[in-house]
Amino acid sequence: MTRPLLFSVLTTLALLIGCGEKPHTEAAADGHEHAAGTRYTCPMHPSVVEDHPGSCPICKMDLVPVRAAVDTVRTDTATAAMQMNGQPMTEPMQRVSLSAIGRIRANVATVEVTRQALEASGATSVAGRIGYAEDRARTLSAPLAGRVDGLAVDYVGQPVASGAALVDLYAPDLLTTQSEHLLARRSRSALPADASPETVAQADDLVHASAERLRLLGLTTGQLAALVRRGSAGPTTALVAPFAGAITWRGVERGQYVAAGAPLVQIVPLDPVWLVADVVEGAGAELRRGGELTAVVSGGLTVRGKIDFISPTVDPATRTIQVRATLPNPTGRLRPGALAEVTLAPANAAGQPLPLVVPTSAVIETGRRTIVWVEVAPNQFEGRTVTLGRRGAGAVEVASGLAEGERVVASGAFLIDSDATLRSAAGGPMGGMAM
Repeated sequence: MTRPLLFSVLTTLALLIGCGEKPHTEAAADGHEHAAGTRYTCPMHPSVVEDHPGSCPICKMDLVPVRAAVDTVRTDTATAAMQMNGQPMTEPMQRVSLSAIGRIRANVATVEVTRQALEASGATSVAGRIGYAEDRARTLSAPLAGRVDGLAVDYVGQPVASGAALVDLYAPDLLTTQSEHLLARRSRSALPADASPETVAQADDLVHASAERLRLLGLTTGQLAALVRRGSAGPTTALVAPFAGAITWRGVERGQYVAAGAPLVQIVPLDPVWLVADVVEGAGAELRRGGELTAVVSGGLTVRGKIDFISPTVDPATRTIQVRATLPNPTGRLRPGALAEVTLAPANAAGQPLPLVVPTSAVIETGRRTIVWVEVAPNQFEGRTVTLGRRGAGAVEVASGLAEGERVVASGAFLIDSDATLRSAAGGPMGGMAM
């Protein structure tokens, strides 16, 4: 801050805070005498300073008296500048006292320090896209060696219904296992009514064991029931879709021989889907799991969700962090591959208490430290050094220096801080001042 500008600010502040006090050396209002050493200045042009009453040569307004403290500041501008630029003040920090009328003139208002969610600082829009819920993907593999006799999957992206037959696999070994199951069931049914409990239990165990082997080979409950109704074994089995979705990969063709365990096709559900957004590296620190997001998908559809994944790594090519939310899609209107404009909002970390939040106007940042003025008694204010956290829309998180329930100056804090600095630079008393 330059010397003329600093002096103008300090002089104006001195006039504002002292406008209700008349120096005891002044003559009566209707007189013309003035005390020796009294200085006069123009309220509109503080650079005009005279040692006698009169009119401002610039705007012709009447000159008004200036406190002696201002003269002291004029003679030690360097000291005042040091204080204004954040150099350490004498500890403990100065308290400032206001009269009731002075508080009104200075437009001082306080608010209570509370714990609350920090709202996003403006709309943060990033590019996004709809994708498959990859964590729910399923790969159908060959349960045993055989030949692909039928394939209902014609292309990647093909929608399929739950329970639909996708691959018909011819496997001679399957014929043996089916025959064993049918034989076990016939043997169990042929037991006489007076068979011993041990014999019945052994027959039941054979039935359950053979049925379990067929399930391990990929047969569903419905296919087992169909085998029992048919009563005859066959060397071909159908691999069915475990849920409704879309094919994302196909690794076989009709007539191809495959080994046991070979992957055949992959299916992914279309409900739910992922909303994936790429956030600029620097903005990732403001995000938390559970944070709200809103997306406008291609075509004008608006959806809302909560962040359930934040990538722990940064994409080295784009310098972005991937953020993801899982969205329900019962109607199928959210199509994987569609682009979206995503608006993100940070949220408090899961399991953590809400942060202490104060208005941005309550914070004075000098460059060396950050100060908030706290009302410690009616019309008495104390400067407090604080540590800030995340910033939001018109508010900021306080990490240390304040306690819940204290009242901070939200309006007029700069005036109080500047007057305290002025008095400290002028060597004034530490007990405070009255406006």
